[in-house]
Amino acid sequence: MKALAVNIPMTLAESLTWSGSYASVGQALRYHIAKQTENVFIIGRLFEIAEKQKIWEHDGTQAATFMNWAEKEIHLKRSTVQRIQSIYKTFAPMLGTHGELILSIDKTKLSLIAPVVDKMTDDEKITDLLFDCTTNSFRAMEANIKNAEGKIAPDQCLEHEWKTKVIQKCIHCGQVIVKEE
Repeated sequence: MKALAVNIPMTLAESLTWSGSYASVGQALRYHIAKQTENVFIIGRLFEIAEKQKIWEHDGTQAATFMNWAEKEIHLKRSTVQRIQSIYKTFAPMLGTHGELILSIDKTKLSLIAPVVDKMTDDEKITDLLFDCTTNSFRAMEANIKNAEGKIAPDQCLEHEWKTKVIQKCIHCGQVIVKEE
């Protein structure tokens, strides 16, 4: 990560008393977003180690699988663990060549494009997609991916075809079921 040209808050306590200039606020945001994304890669690597070592079999939690262990011990939903693993497995091999670019992208966008990048073989197209993530909104990226998959984004559809679904929710436990008609 590049050296910082201005002082930015590095801790929560510092941020609560800090008021920066227009430029320094932007720099602080970019820095901490990059740190957040970097932390996702660190967590992904730690998950990889935990899974390879099968630590749930040795730590006394009595979890049956890695995912059960992550839910029980780390207190993360299965979907969160899967997103972190997907980001790590897809983008960690690219950190050597595209590290600064990847770390400048929010983890939600990396999670969105990971399945698409997994299917791509052209490094130039992957780089273009990564650059798109730095300039486009999440919604724009969703639309771009739908277009790449041959689907139409909802805001671009000219002829909607509706399928009726009945959604039912139990008033006692909150379980939801969806029935197609």
